[in-house]
Amino acid sequence: MMSTLPSGDTMNTPQRRARKILPSATLTLALLLGMSGHAHALPVHIEADEPLSNTSTSQPGTPSENASTDVTVKAEENDVELASGNPQGVIEKPEKLTEPAAAENAVDDTPPIPVQNDDPLHAFASITMERFDANKDDDSVYVGDIVEWDITYTNKTTSDTLSFHPVRATIENTAISGGRGFCRWGSLKPGQSAHCRGNNLAFLRITQAHIGQTITPEVTFTVKKGDEVIAENYVVRGTPFTVKEGQRRDPSEVPTPRVDGQAIELARHNKAGFSCYRIPALTTAPNGDLLAAWDGRPDNCNDAPNPNSIVQRISRDGGQSWSAPVVIAQGVKGHAKYGYSDPSYVVDREANKIFMFFVKSYDQSYFGSRPGTDENQRNVLHAAVMESSDNGVTWGPIRTITADITPDLVNMRSRFAASGEGIQLRHPSHKGRLIQQFTYAVTRPGASEEWKAVSVYSDDHGQTWKAGVPVGAGMDENKVVELSDGTVMLNSRASGGGAPGVKARRVTYSRDGGHSYGEVTIRHDLVDQNNNAGLTRAFPDVPADDWRAKVIIFTNTANASARNNGTAKVSYDDGKTWAIAKEFYTEHTGYSTITPLLAEDGTHNSGKYGILFEKDGTGISYMQISAEWLGLYRAFPSGEDRDVKRGGNIVTFNVENRGTSTLEGATLTAVLPAGWKLAQSPSTPIDQADATASEGRVNLALPASIPAGEKAAISAKILVPADQDAGSVPIPLTLTSADTTTNGTVTLTVVMDESKGEKNAMCQAGVAITNNPPSETRNEATNYTNMLDGNLATFWHTPWGERHVPIDVEFSLTRSESLTDLILTNRADSKNGRIREAELSLLTNGEAHPVATIAEMGLTTRINLAPVVERVAIGEKATLRLHITGTDAESTAQRNTFASLAELCVREVYPSRDLHDEIPATPLQPSTPITPQEPPAPEPPAQEPPSQEPPASPSYAQGSEVRIVLKGFTPTSQVTFEVHSDPLIIGTTTANDEGVAEITWTIPTTFPAGAHTIVARDTTGKEVRQPIVITGTNDSANPPTHPGTPHIPGGNGTPQPPQKPGDQNTDSTTPGSDGGDAKKPGADNGEPKKPGTQGGETKKPGETGKKVTSPTAKDHTTSTGSHTALARTGASTLMAGVLVVVLSACGTGVYLMRRRY
Repeated sequence: MMSTLPSGDTMNTPQRRARKILPSATLTLALLLGMSGHAHALPVHIEADEPLSNTSTSQPGTPSENASTDVTVKAEENDVELASGNPQGVIEKPEKLTEPAAAENAVDDTPPIPVQNDDPLHAFASITMERFDANKDDDSVYVGDIVEWDITYTNKTTSDTLSFHPVRATIENTAISGGRGFCRWGSLKPGQSAHCRGNNLAFLRITQAHIGQTITPEVTFTVKKGDEVIAENYVVRGTPFTVKEGQRRDPSEVPTPRVDGQAIELARHNKAGFSCYRIPALTTAPNGDLLAAWDGRPDNCNDAPNPNSIVQRISRDGGQSWSAPVVIAQGVKGHAKYGYSDPSYVVDREANKIFMFFVKSYDQSYFGSRPGTDENQRNVLHAAVMESSDNGVTWGPIRTITADITPDLVNMRSRFAASGEGIQLRHPSHKGRLIQQFTYAVTRPGASEEWKAVSVYSDDHGQTWKAGVPVGAGMDENKVVELSDGTVMLNSRASGGGAPGVKARRVTYSRDGGHSYGEVTIRHDLVDQNNNAGLTRAFPDVPADDWRAKVIIFTNTANASARNNGTAKVSYDDGKTWAIAKEFYTEHTGYSTITPLLAEDGTHNSGKYGILFEKDGTGISYMQISAEWLGLYRAFPSGEDRDVKRGGNIVTFNVENRGTSTLEGATLTAVLPAGWKLAQSPSTPIDQADATASEGRVNLALPASIPAGEKAAISAKILVPADQDAGSVPIPLTLTSADTTTNGTVTLTVVMDESKGEKNAMCQAGVAITNNPPSETRNEATNYTNMLDGNLATFWHTPWGERHVPIDVEFSLTRSESLTDLILTNRADSKNGRIREAELSLLTNGEAHPVATIAEMGLTTRINLAPVVERVAIGEKATLRLHITGTDAESTAQRNTFASLAELCVREVYPSRDLHDEIPATPLQPSTPITPQEPPAPEPPAQEPPSQEPPASPSYAQGSEVRIVLKGFTPTSQVTFEVHSDPLIIGTTTANDEGVAEITWTIPTTFPAGAHTIVARDTTGKEVRQPIVITGTNDSANPPTHPGTPHIPGGNGTPQPPQKPGDQNTDSTTPGSDGGDAKKPGADNGEPKKPGTQGGETKKPGETGKKVTSPTAKDHTTSTGSHTALARTGASTLMAGVLVVVLSACGTGVYLMRRRY
């Protein structure tokens, strides 16, 4: 399907809109066909967003200003990309072509062929003629073969431009004929070479009349230097061959072991009844057979409404051989023509059925289709489907389902199925659902039309189909894949259908099985020429908790300017990042689709994949690749995604070695955003880490070796800037070893701490453009007000056809306390008008004071407004001037002509003054029992406690209550208690008049065992930290000696006699002490307490105390109750139940005092 916007001009006129290209881009000379199917003019098709002036149009005998001869020129197989948006000017048909109408003009370094001294060209040029077809190495030629040649021109001069004119030829589509240049080359620069080959150029179709003949191909040339003829009637001959009787057997029908990366041709233009083959579809049938289908296009290579047919071939041996091609949906020529295009398979592996989707056309294309759903309407592009129950051998009747999948009869003007392959969901939430992707043209009253992606799905094994909610704008052919958690990811080719065009993929996600999708994002890491692509899970039948469940493979042409460089990319994390990229074909690849092959165990976890693609633009080819070929089983980097706050956050990075050998001497690199830092030691306090941490590209400390099958975890402290906005921040990771490089990411989500009043930076309201810079408003809505609308998709642009650079943009702002910087954002969809160079000045009393100079602006630049802050008082207005001196363009000739800007943001920042900081924990095995030691000899009651020394970390069991009393805070300040490393807020209380704050915490039974840190911080910044060790639950650590009998420290399990009321002894083993015997009434023995007391002690006025239950769910589940096991603190043993520890801030140290109740 031709999936690009119509230009808006009359479809049956020979004129077409044009787009400019970079000098290094591909220049396409395309034969455009009108609605009648007759051939029109051959205009130069040039990528652009602005109109071309008359001076930029190519003149006969000279290249265009906007083009370079250092390019490849080739036909687009009727997938012509027209300009989008409003009329932008046209290029008239040139009287004479200066380049071949459809040739591949690839500059190379081919050395000149040695020639005799009597060769009139030997000092100037060389012309060679070599076989180019698939059978070039076979001495035998048969009826039905198409023999092709590569004609190579080389300019050997150092200063002269040459032109090559084929005037006669014994082969087809080579010599100039009927106004078509074919293999003529108009301007070949000194030292360069060019090729005429492929795309129906320089070939000979072998017929019955050729049997027995020995054919010597020859072409006669006139070669010129300017107007001077330097060679006339210059004959170039190819190698002779003899045509034999019989027919060549299709090599793809012969069972042949195929190695990974080896392509086998399944269909070739001008063979088997069709002029052209395009649009591949590929799947594995329920029985494991491979099904491959494509368009068979008669007479030309046009999309619908050409009377196209669907052709299919089947492989029953895993792609080693293929059956003869069969037409499974036959188009019909003539006045009442109809056709079928754009095949896509959807396999129901539960019902063992296969569905084939495609377009059914009568008289209209996607562009010309009108609203309507009646299957007999000839001006509507219809959706059709047919079904097979015998693994694709035979197919049932074709059903038109246009009415079923068009819920909006008024605005859904057109639709087509995205070719390739749909999916069946496996996740329990929507198990069995079948999904086929479509592109819809949706009109909007009073606004431009939008191209949207739609999932058409069935929950009844294909009996009925319905359309989900249309999503996005600027969508096109799109594919979906089910992720490991059941989420459906949609990955779309980009178009200009209602959104700025972009040379990258658009991606969105569905949480309801493809019925609706969220926000569409642009994935610039998936470079794309605006082309159809393939997408699949690499191991679709593994369990969700298997690491392979997250592996995805994506295929496309990873090239922004041409459909070359067919590339397979691998993601290990459900498409968040793409770790591996490997090219499977360098030259023209066109559309591609990929499917996993069946394993011997009946699953699709074989690690082998089939790719079907438009190799060389001459037909359809199949290739097998594998996980081994991709290098999928290797070490890859990742990280533990988590929420972070402004300040210090402990982040874990992982390197998992899924290879078969030990990873030696690898380097793990993290690329931090601007202003972020990383400290290698997670225990470094933030104030120290900030001075020693690294920025930008940071190498993390990896073990010297990581054995196969093992994972290394590296923890570091990430310092998030005090002014960082909330939102997801991906940290790209690169793992480099001696032979491989693998990419990954860790995604950190910055959250604001509302308790500290944190908030995002904002663009200042009230900024105004004061000098009304000239704007293009006639052809498109690009007024200067777009710079301040907060929408990156809209932009300001100077009027077309006029030169306005240099140009000034003046704007006013208010000097506020939070004024920080100016952010300028260029348009993303095109280079035209993008600012490259500019100067920013502050205007005061008629004078301009320099603020900043922009030497080379990218998509975004940030300018510090400190000079403005210094000169302008808070609350006063200021005027700034952006003096634009240099701009970019798609064409070098039009640089410094137009100016544009997407957004101008005067930013106000609200940095945090009290930064978060995390302390690492040392985890213990929860099952490790804590064995209490014998308590020391008791101290005399009258004796004071020994001198205070920093204690060992106290230990408490999961499920215990701990009362924490701290002093040293600002009186009456609010104090927040946390336990680290992954911070859990215990609670907030208020310090009393003496600066003492206390809180009681019930340790959840699920809280991680290990060494932790209690951090208490008041609102004035005073902070106290205390190490604490949390052990396994009491019952698992110290089981009772006898059922129902408390375990007494130092005893033998025999119950002690109860202590008489009123008796008390400080001896830890005597009744009434912390030895576990009965306490006096009012103590913490489960009896009711007096009002205003805690643990039996009457509190003084002004003292505070708060019992806190830890949060549930994510922040640990609370568990309370009576416990009898012991926790050891320093040299004393305390009874669990209500454990009270008093921590005192003395100077810079934190000391432990024990109090008994």
